[in-house]
Amino acid sequence: AVSGDTIYLAGVFNDGDNYKAALWTRPLSGGTWTKQILHNNSYQYSEALGISVLNGTIAVVGYQYNSSDDKKLPFFWTGTNPAELTEAQLSMPNAYTTADPYGHAYGVALYNNQSYTAGFYKVSDEESSYYYRASLWIGTGSPAIYAPADNNDSAAFKVCIYNGDIYVVGNIVKPKSTDGLYVQPCYWKNGLRVELPAPEGGTDVYDYDG
Repeated sequence: AVSGDTIYLAGVFNDGDNYKAALWTRPLSGGTWTKQILHNNSYQYSEALGISVLNGTIAVVGYQYNSSDDKKLPFFWTGTNPAELTEAQLSMPNAYTTADPYGHAYGVALYNNQSYTAGFYKVSDEESSYYYRASLWIGTGSPAIYAPADNNDSAAFKVCIYNGDIYVVGNIVKPKSTDGLYVQPCYWKNGLRVELPAPEGGTDVYDYDG
């Protein structure tokens, strides 16, 4: 992201021990990059996957993870000072959330002093099956779940707000006309899914085997 006279870059840093979410900043005119570690040491690994900067407010999203209990949790860091961003775990409120919660936050946009975060999390049903649900978090509250009734997986990766309309880009797993599944690229406009066409001559944009 670029805001004012500063470049902001979110990603991951390997300190020789673990992977850690990080934020780099540098003057637009050039110079030295400054690195800020966002990682919470109560987690084993973390990664920053998306960033947005607006009017001095910085929002970074990603996940933090512990292999010991297999918990991968979607996270959000925000503030106005790169060295002092505060963190929050994003809610995964489904009543049947698994004992090993798993989620990612991939993209974030700032609009009208509010954050919009796109990602997914894993939910399970009463029969111990589980699915990945594309989700949009507004702030750090409970997410809007896209494709909640589908029996296959979905995920959201980017979000953009234009003229008050919320666009979320992602995909959803669908059954083929024959056997098997495929991944259908799509976007949601204000929660309504629009499926993108396959290339000419193609039927499945991406084969999916499980």
